[in-house]
Amino acid sequence: MAEAASAFYAVETMIEGAVAAAKGIYDPTLPIRANLVPVNDVQLQRSHHTISVVKGRAYIFGGRVTDKLGQEV
Repeated sequence: MAEAASAFYAVETMIEGAVAAAKGIYDPTLPIRANLVPVNDVQLQRSHHTISVVKGRAYIFGGRVTDKLGQEV
């Protein structure tokens, strides 16, 4: 019984993969459009961070203000 269930699961996964591949070919999301704008108003030296702009506001996530030796970046 377990063999039949695993075979059914393998077929189901293969069909889902084929559907996802077909959707990727016929309905691609590329090209993704992005605008890169420098943020000059913030005087915050930081490395290894992420900036996300949501509804015109910039949010800075993570990063560090010092390097591994404890010196400022």
